[in-house]
Amino acid sequence: MSSIKPEIKFGLNVNRSFTDISDRKKSLENLGLSFDDLEIIRGSSETNGISRNDVRTISGLDIPIQRYIVRLRSDVSKYRGILEDLAGIDQRLKGNLEINGSLAASAIKYSYIENDTNDVKKADISTSRVSSWSSTESPVLPESAIFYGGDLDVGGKITTTNLNFTNDITPVFFKDSEIPTHKIQAEVNGSTIYFYAMKGIPIIFKGFFRSMDAEFSLDTKGAISIRVVDVEDSRYTAKYENLGGRDADRESLTYRSNRPALKDVEIYHDPSNITRIKLNRLGIFEYPSKVILPKMDRLILDKNNIKSFPDLAKLTPTLTYLDMSENPLFSSDDDSIRKLNDIVVARIPPNIETLIFGNTYRGSITGDLTNLQNLKSLNLDSNSKNLGFGRDLDDPNATCPEVSDMVTSYSVQRNKFRTIPNSVKELPELVSINLYNNNITDRSFKIDSENIRSINIGRNAINTPNMSGSDTLESLSARYSYNRARSGDDINGLVTDSGVYKFNNCSKLNSINLYRSFYRGYIPKFSGNSSLSRIDLYYTQLSGGRIGDDSRVLFSDTFDDCADSLTFFRLASYYLLNAPIDPDVFRDAKNISYLYIKSFNRGVTGPIPDLSGMPNLVSFYMHQNKLTGTVPRFSNNPRIRTVYLSENNLDGAVPFIESSTLTTLSLHTNKLTSFTKINVPSLINLYLHNNNFNAEIPDISNLSSLRTCRLNDNSFNGYKSGIFSSLTNLRSLDLSNNSLTESDINSIMRDMLENYKKSPRGRVTINIRGNSVATGAGVDIIFTLRSYGWIIRN
Repeated sequence: MSSIKPEIKFGLNVNRSFTDISDRKKSLENLGLSFDDLEIIRGSSETNGISRNDVRTISGLDIPIQRYIVRLRSDVSKYRGILEDLAGIDQRLKGNLEINGSLAASAIKYSYIENDTNDVKKADISTSRVSSWSSTESPVLPESAIFYGGDLDVGGKITTTNLNFTNDITPVFFKDSEIPTHKIQAEVNGSTIYFYAMKGIPIIFKGFFRSMDAEFSLDTKGAISIRVVDVEDSRYTAKYENLGGRDADRESLTYRSNRPALKDVEIYHDPSNITRIKLNRLGIFEYPSKVILPKMDRLILDKNNIKSFPDLAKLTPTLTYLDMSENPLFSSDDDSIRKLNDIVVARIPPNIETLIFGNTYRGSITGDLTNLQNLKSLNLDSNSKNLGFGRDLDDPNATCPEVSDMVTSYSVQRNKFRTIPNSVKELPELVSINLYNNNITDRSFKIDSENIRSINIGRNAINTPNMSGSDTLESLSARYSYNRARSGDDINGLVTDSGVYKFNNCSKLNSINLYRSFYRGYIPKFSGNSSLSRIDLYYTQLSGGRIGDDSRVLFSDTFDDCADSLTFFRLASYYLLNAPIDPDVFRDAKNISYLYIKSFNRGVTGPIPDLSGMPNLVSFYMHQNKLTGTVPRFSNNPRIRTVYLSENNLDGAVPFIESSTLTTLSLHTNKLTSFTKINVPSLINLYLHNNNFNAEIPDISNLSSLRTCRLNDNSFNGYKSGIFSSLTNLRSLDLSNNSLTESDINSIMRDMLENYKKSPRGRVTINIRGNSVATGAGVDIIFTLRSYGWIIRN
């Protein structure tokens, strides 16, 4: 009898590196592959750049789709960053170049060495439809190559037999928009003839984007058409003919695509008739530097990728409004314009009135902006403090830029400026100034303009200015101020060092905002502020009182002059006096809707001030003080929605409150002793925990909207069956740490089961710890409710 030995087949259990194989050539043959073919594939990868996926695709092998797609998505998300980092059509190509084929661009600027002098000179090649004829050779000979592009300026005759057109002739796309812009005189065979030419059409903006919202305006009515050209795939090119018809003067274009790609925005209209272009958020990296727009008034190109600031003084000489914010102008290939210096300022049109230039350059500003004599509004706002203007070797003091006396609006928020020149504080026409979130220290800050309306000095170390007597000031914002300078005695927020109110007789002042600042001092009478609507003193170091009198935190006449206008008052400070608030301070403040006073349990004693004169009160917060006395009924506050009087020393009974609007009543952590019933069907949150209640749980069965009820940490010692069974909106009930008996707990559990049956729902939390434990049926109900998704803590 002979035995049959099975043949070993290597390579059939392959895992990445043929680790189970002793003879690789044999194993490949077992798989039906030729070893010689594998060597060819390996050689192709090394010499011809063929990738593994190319081989897989040709061979028909499966690709791990999920991993491949995830990697592809990751690569695509990095596409734009790679384009920005590599030299390309929007950056300078480095070193000597040898072009094997064609070099395509709408305009090519390059440096060359002149043979005779060895000087480095600059030249450019333009490929726009009508442009200049020029040569880089010196001397120019009849056989010299001629480049077609740019501007043509001839002082005599042109004779040539060697005129070459390097770009293809394109058809007319929009017959109403592609019109003659110039008439050219030429002599042909001894005869003078005239022919029309179209110059600057289309105006081409190159970018990387998916969707677009664009706007255009014209001086006189006409037809404006747009092509959005997908550079990589012409199938995705979109055409929009005659936006708004043949007689439009202002039009917009909404373009949507799910394909982010390199795209050209081609504008077909006579450049001399265009007054406004808005093309933002398109990743535009090239401005059409050969097209002059002589009537352009507004140019909005914010949030793009333009790296070199164009000479707009030449290209848009009548421009009055320019928004170039959030373009990386600091990364220009031309190192002479990588800062906001005099060269850049010279490129800004002289008629400019509004200049929006934030997030464009870094470091100090060395250009003289006072040369912009017509400038009225300067906006250098940065959306990231890490990218803004600041100090460098050219200006270690990081000085805010000086401007001409015509400026009415001056805004430099979220930069790194350190000083503000006096000339800015003394601008005669200044209406608004915004210095928010810099590093400026100024202990003697003051605005001298008789036209000032708005001052924002927040998140700096700047003293609030003494603006007493200003009849134009409308708002002061100094929130987060002195966040880097927490010490010193000269940072009074509302009064001078001698106790005089800084905004006395500012009749148009409607807002004072010192939110989360380190300002100190008294709280004065807001005298002469007949328009004052909002006072925000939240998280300050204000103490209240007045110079020489610490008997009151707020005096009865504090709001006399703004009683009719005041709608919002918020005061929170660890430094508030351990003294009462005058009970009559709000007696005439009939329009206050929001009232907030908190001392963090450091001060504010005495009774709650009289609220009867406040019919519009909606939100009332006086928690974390040392208030004494009883809780008000809010009977004269028909709009009241939120009441926080927790963490005080209030005592006595919770009064019978009737309200159709109240949603939150917080009276916890006081010394309240009794509570019978309230009639508030809209109440959602009731907080009565940590008081001195020593009675039966009150009947709150009529609070049909109640969701959160906290009665814990009291001495409640009884429960009347049926109170909780009707509260079908209840989500959280805390009865812990009371004196409820076994019978009370069992009765409560029965009511909770009945509650569930009326409104089945999960995630209801009941806390009955610190009382007697449930027994018998009560225990069974707890298990039943837990099975329904309720959380019972016992």
